[in-house]
Amino acid sequence: MEVFFEIPVLFKLTGVFGLILVLIRCKQHLGTALLAGSLLLGIWCGMGLGAIARSMGSAMIQPNTILLNAIVVQILILSHSMERVGQMERLLTSFRGMIKNSKLNLVVFPALIGLLPMPGGAIFSAPMVDQLSKGHHLDGETKSMLNYWFRHVWEFAWPLYPGVLLASSMASVSVWAFISRAFPLTVISIGAGYLLLLRPLQMDDAAAKMIDDEPTQWAAFGQALIPIALVIVGAISGGTIVAGLQSRMALLAAIPTELPLVLSLSLSILYVWIVNRASGEVIRSVLWNKALVKMIYMVTAIYIFKELLVDSRAVVDVSAFLASQHIPLLLVVALLPWIVGMIAGIAVAFVGTTFPVLISLFQTM
Repeated sequence: MEVFFEIPVLFKLTGVFGLILVLIRCKQHLGTALLAGSLLLGIWCGMGLGAIARSMGSAMIQPNTILLNAIVVQILILSHSMERVGQMERLLTSFRGMIKNSKLNLVVFPALIGLLPMPGGAIFSAPMVDQLSKGHHLDGETKSMLNYWFRHVWEFAWPLYPGVLLASSMASVSVWAFISRAFPLTVISIGAGYLLLLRPLQMDDAAAKMIDDEPTQWAAFGQALIPIALVIVGAISGGTIVAGLQSRMALLAAIPTELPLVLSLSLSILYVWIVNRASGEVIRSVLWNKALVKMIYMVTAIYIFKELLVDSRAVVDVSAFLASQHIPLLLVVALLPWIVGMIAGIAVAFVGTTFPVLISLFQTM
């Protein structure tokens, strides 16, 4: 039994990651996989059950945990609300005819849907892409690829994506600082999609003429876009105001930088409900959604895993081991997220499992 505890910490951490990835591949919820990994890590690194429980409790009540839960839950509430009251459908319908270029029309709809991450977003954009491609003789694989690619170009650097929010929170940097450095990846993604997918397409001139005849609905489009604009404009302007006040008044330094985003999301949700006269039944169905509980469970489990990595001293020991073995940190930074991302397939999974380790390693080396 002693041999089990004397294994080098790097192999312990590898075993913990192995357990997490196996559970994910076995269709277990990411939160469950992370909690199991946290428990194994604590026990393997010599922590008692009481110490593990205290670390878990501490992680659950940390401001970052509460704030990020509030943000991602409100994003889900906003996206579900816009879906239920028909606001998202009106946004897409009003956009028809505003762009006369046939190729751009095929990808703008998925890109618009991508601005507001939602489960099953393809359900909205795929029918639109299919309808706009009629007469152009595009096969199903091409349409699916266009829809998939351009719906996800924002995932690197859009402030409403949980992966972006989680990464910036884990790194203790502002969302906007993170986005300013990650946005080139979105530009590269759009450029690659255009060069490799969109540009080679051969479009039918007769079908393109039908788009020219579509009436423009600028007013309707602008009105349908207001909820998303409220979030982005409110968060940016609010963040600027808070930063300015904090630089002048030390008492305001404790105000979380994420607070303007939380308030902007709340305002946007209320706008959608009031303007669309959402019924009590619709609001209840949005709020009593299992997806919200699962999201809270997942985010909390990520922060528990991060806390156990620190309290078990696993990260400090791994840092010392890497230094003694002359293993380049850059190699670990590149490979670990790539491997987890390939296996898990979602941004939140590789951010939640690898960033706590990598960021802590940077801080200790």
